[in-house]
Amino acid sequence: MSAHLKLSPTSWIHQLKQQSNSTTTPVDVLPPVRGKCAVEHVTTDAKRGNNQDTLVANIGDGTDAINFLLVEAGCPASLRPIIDCIVGLAGDRVEWFEADDATVGERARLGDDQFSRQAACKWVQRWRKKLIEWQTPRNFALIECSPGGQAPDGTRYASRYKVNLLALAAATVEEARKSNLWRYGEQSRALELAARTIIEDTPETKAYKPRFRAPRRDDNALLSRNPKMAKTLLGEVARIMHERGEDFNAWFDEYTESIRQAASVHTKEKDQWTHLSTVEPEESHGGGG
Repeated sequence: MSAHLKLSPTSWIHQLKQQSNSTTTPVDVLPPVRGKCAVEHVTTDAKRGNNQDTLVANIGDGTDAINFLLVEAGCPASLRPIIDCIVGLAGDRVEWFEADDATVGERARLGDDQFSRQAACKWVQRWRKKLIEWQTPRNFALIECSPGGQAPDGTRYASRYKVNLLALAAATVEEARKSNLWRYGEQSRALELAARTIIEDTPETKAYKPRFRAPRRDDNALLSRNPKMAKTLLGEVARIMHERGEDFNAWFDEYTESIRQAASVHTKEKDQWTHLSTVEPEESHGGGG
């Protein structure tokens, strides 16, 4: 197991159970599927074999565990592509890692040469938002997301992800392989019940983690930031007007005069409201009921 995985699956699921204080039934004593469903499970599992040491078996069991976890969590099928892309990028990392939107989106190209970098970024931003929106009311996060962007100091950062789903899947496989169902050849059923238990025991986690602090909105911050922003925007206006051969200075004189007028009206309105709020109401001298 990679050094990135600081907790073994067994330790991880034990930690989950301690945090949630769950009373769910252990996997080994959950009732087996009977009738037609039992036949389907046995038939399917008989083809799987019982070799836990091969890479193919690990990939198959891990994929099945992820499928069952997503089903138990009620994940919409439309979110599977974005989940698959992020899980694939995570590799063996269960802690936070960075990945820009283009890198994530290019994994969903499906051989489309016309899928541009910009289209890839837009696709990721749209579906990441939907993934966050789906997880938020459930108070748990299979994938925690911290969207990137431009920080207040102008530095641009890639998005960050924490794929809890990988640790959950590893714990699901380990729990399932210890069950009697697994030894009896019903591996799919064992994985399904283990996934159910683990989803029920998953602690509350926020799906959205802000990448940056929100800009300050106090008076001093606004007085410092807004004039700088206005200077930048006016510089763009000056460039455009210069390219068009228009007189920026004349336009700017009219613009500053309109700002003075607007500021004067705003000041008068503020003074008027301040005066009204400080006037004490007259006492009523009418007869009471």
